Amino acid sequence: MEGVWASIENISEAIWGTTEAIWSSGMVWRNDDYSQWDQVIYFINAVDWTEPWIIILMLFHLLTFIAIILSWGHFNIQAAILVLLALTCAASESLNKLAADNYRFVR
Repeated sequence: MEGVWASIENISEAIWGTTEAIWSSGMVWRNDDYSQWDQVIYFINAVDWTEPWIIILMLFHLLTFIAIILSWGHFNIQAAILVLLALTCAASESLNKLAADNYRFVR
């Protein structure tokens, strides 16, 4: 189990290092008046988490994660999930246009 935690720690350090490199290079917008974490908090507070499409998107990701975990060791099911996700990615532009054309404000 210690090997798993060490791997997770190495991955998190690599991600943090990459994030720091991007922020310090100026590749993304930054405001020196606020820390990086302040900007994350401001973003989280700016999002309307009760928006139906955001809830649907979060549920989709949660259900996909659960399906992957439950199908652990079942190659055919995981292959089907992979194909379904790949097809969804391939059709994302069309799905986005369809959703944009048919979007109505709920409120």
